[in-house]
Amino acid sequence: MVRRLSVMLIAAIAVAVMFACGGGSQSQPTTPTSVTTTTTTVTGPSDGVSVDTITGDWTADPITDPRALADFEAVAAARCGQIEFRVDRDTDSKTAIILFAATCARVRLRGQGKGVMAGDVLHWRLEGTATRPDGGTCPFRFVEGNTAQPVGDGRIKVTYNGLVCGMPVAGTEIIRRK
Repeated sequence: MVRRLSVMLIAAIAVAVMFACGGGSQSQPTTPTSVTTTTTTVTGPSDGVSVDTITGDWTADPITDPRALADFEAVAAARCGQIEFRVDRDTDSKTAIILFAATCARVRLRGQGKGVMAGDVLHWRLEGTATRPDGGTCPFRFVEGNTAQPVGDGRIKVTYNGLVCGMPVAGTEIIRRK
């Protein structure tokens, strides 16, 4: 009797799971009828724009205010600081070689990548290997959503988004020409 009750209970659970997952109802499709995807791409070079407007060496202002330093330390695991950014013209006026150095997720890194102008915005990406404070190494990547754009007064806005040693980092910083 107990065995028969166990078998009936298992069968009832299986039927309930089947109906809950839509397998027993003909009114609901079991496979998607449409899929929405989003793709982010770096746009190609635009006519009439030049990377020359932002070529050169750029750096962040040092943090000297103790309160600002404390605020930065509170978010340092998910941000980059001490940013150094260099833009060199590549083979034409619309592409660039990027050098990026920063302390991100409390790890100092330095890497080289590529960029392309679209309007007045430089879209850039780079990958490399960082050295942790303990001497070990780990990979870093900045591949989607990274930009540099002039904001006037000898400054550019650098937006970065990536992974450093498996930790996500993202932010925006206004940096000045060296």
